[in-house]
Amino acid sequence: MGFRSGVVVVAGSLAVAALAGCPHEEDLIIDAAGTCTPDDDGNPCTLDECVDDVQSHTPRTGETCPGGVCTATAMCMSSTCGNGVTEGEEECDDANEEPIDGCIGCRFEPTEIEPNQDATVDEGGTGIDGNDFDATAVARADANAAALRFDVALGDLSVRGGLMPFGDEDVYQLKNSTTVAQTVKIETWHGIIGWNASCGITIDIGLNIRDASGTVLASNDDRDAASDRCSSLTYTLPAGAVVYVHITEAGDNALVQSYGLTVLPP
Repeated sequence: MGFRSGVVVVAGSLAVAALAGCPHEEDLIIDAAGTCTPDDDGNPCTLDECVDDVQSHTPRTGETCPGGVCTATAMCMSSTCGNGVTEGEEECDDANEEPIDGCIGCRFEPTEIEPNQDATVDEGGTGIDGNDFDATAVARADANAAALRFDVALGDLSVRGGLMPFGDEDVYQLKNSTTVAQTVKIETWHGIIGWNASCGITIDIGLNIRDASGTVLASNDDRDAASDRCSSLTYTLPAGAVVYVHITEAGDNALVQSYGLTVLPP
């Protein structure tokens, strides 16, 4: 770049100086430092500020806002989940906190995603062990995990499923993405009648908690062998843990049209 002359004021007098590399090619005034005044965007869930002299509206995640709490997407989410009104980032609000009714924790309740076992549906498992848990079942459960959102960090969890055809088994990834251990009660229910409904003695569902290698970490056959043959157990997931909930029909030789699986506080 060549030199050009400009007029500058020095101690009250005029002086001519050679200015090299001025910010603008065609003016004779050295630019002043930039200024920025934050504009109010009217959103209580953003911090209106200037970052490097540029307007910025940063989400105020976790801060309170009128009627709720600010989310990471700068939305004011109602803190009144269960009031029967879908607000903020709620997907649904059915005025209760019961699972297995299509809406839980103001999120749509998912249904199982098939396939979610090994490559072949086979009858003949022993007891509640089943015979369809392997690396393929784990890979499928992992692939379905994002859609099912089965992470205890989200609060109460539930999903609907069924064991059909004969020999069908279901595997779900269960994650604890929090930084502390979480103790939960994992249960199955009569899917047609709903949550808290006994399976009686006509539906018999087995529940296994396994690691990725297939090792059984916990299991239960009947909540009450005489009157309720759905399954139930309490389990503590370490911080960051991933386990697999393996659902079977006891004997692996009968159909279960619909069951509900819940993961709730003990």
